[in-house]
Amino acid sequence: MAKENLEMLINDFSRVKDEKPNYDFCYDTYREIGDYYHKIYQEMKTGYTIKDIEEFARDPKTYEKLKDSSKLGLFISAAINKNIKKGEKIFINSQIPINLLFYNLNGLEAHINKAGDKLGYCARNSKIYANETGDYAGSDMINSELHIDNAGDSLAEYAKNSKIYANRAKDDAGLYMENSELHITIADDYLGSGAENSKIYACNTGVWAGYYMKNSELKVVNTLDCLGYGAKNSIIFAEKMKIRYNKDSYNKAEGLKLYIGVLEGKLKSRLGLLTNLTEKGNEVYLAMETYNKHKILYQMAGTKAWNRQ
Repeated sequence: MAKENLEMLINDFSRVKDEKPNYDFCYDTYREIGDYYHKIYQEMKTGYTIKDIEEFARDPKTYEKLKDSSKLGLFISAAINKNIKKGEKIFINSQIPINLLFYNLNGLEAHINKAGDKLGYCARNSKIYANETGDYAGSDMINSELHIDNAGDSLAEYAKNSKIYANRAKDDAGLYMENSELHITIADDYLGSGAENSKIYACNTGVWAGYYMKNSELKVVNTLDCLGYGAKNSIIFAEKMKIRYNKDSYNKAEGLKLYIGVLEGKLKSRLGLLTNLTEKGNEVYLAMETYNKHKILYQMAGTKAWNRQ
């Protein structure tokens, strides 16, 4: 029966992949992606098992004459969502990175070796695990968990009420997420941009971490220029910040509480950043050992000593 089901899945997908649209629509609008998915979902047969779907994703026939992977991602997602019961787990081991995999997942735990773009797009109440993903993993997911080793750009964009864990992510991780947590080891630039009512924890980041985030908390070990630029009513803890350019003196943060352990860079740049922030009513605290190195200058810049435990 399992072999028969596999052939049925392959035949059904062969028909789907030849239907319009005949281009990769991974970056179409939410409505266009949803409409195409629901068409597949309505035509999808029931009675498939987890094993059937896992075998389908492994079978070389599935990938014959495949022009793009978005249809495959929606097809597998429809098969999962229509046949797999809530609380069950599925493991996908695909030959190529598949776009839009685990779309609209609801109440399941799903694993993938290497995914394409928009993994777990619009997932709800689910847990998703991946070794590697493309861009926009976890985009628009709600009340879910996402665990990734290596992620592309815009990890968890617009995620709500979710928890995201990543070892490595490129630019814009946590972009516009709401009421969520992001735990990341290494992030590139613009970590947590526009995040709202969220908590972000990172070891190392690039520039512009906390860019225009609102009512949020950012804790980072090592970071670079423009930390918390434009942040509103937020708290940032940085064990070490290094200023390389003078852009920091124009930080537009408001209602920010900034705690810095070690502050590096040209003294003029450091004082420019601190004065600019405090003159706008922000609170800036420097670790006692840092503060005491230039106590008078830092005091004139409006900063306070931070006696961290």
